Amino acid sequence: MTKDALLEALDKLAVHFGAVSMAQKEDYYSHLRGYTDAEMATAVFTLVDSRKWKSYPLPSEIRTVLDKIRFDARIGPTDAERDAYYDGLTCSACNGTGFIVVEKEGWPSGVVEFCQCRVGKKREDGIRAYRERKRMRQQVDYERRHEPEQEERF
Repeated sequence: MTKDALLEALDKLAVHFGAVSMAQKEDYYSHLRGYTDAEMATAVFTLVDSRKWKSYPLPSEIRTVLDKIRFDARIGPTDAERDAYYDGLTCSACNGTGFIVVEKEGWPSGVVEFCQCRVGKKREDGIRAYRERKRMRQQVDYERRHEPEQEERF
């Protein structure tokens, strides 16, 4: 992290928790210089949002928040957890059905289309897979009907 970025982040904290001297800022820099600018910006937001005390946070407290941010960013949710989370959300366009009604000019009523949300894409993929299986089954049935019959020779 650059020194200017850290000083800017400490100034943002000073707005909420009071000012610190330049010597203290140098001390904060020596303790926190191993973190990135993005991690520090997230830590400032987290500290302002969740800190219960009105005193300026110590370097160890900021470092604890930064470590948690770094750990959470590195690990993150698993694919199954992420899918479960997004599957639990309801689309505002289709209300979780996966279909939307679109008005088309010249049609007496609306036309049903797939929504672009996760549910709509899953439904569209399911319909596409069903149609492909049906096409393959029909092709196999057609080939069986029109196979040339082989005569058995004795």
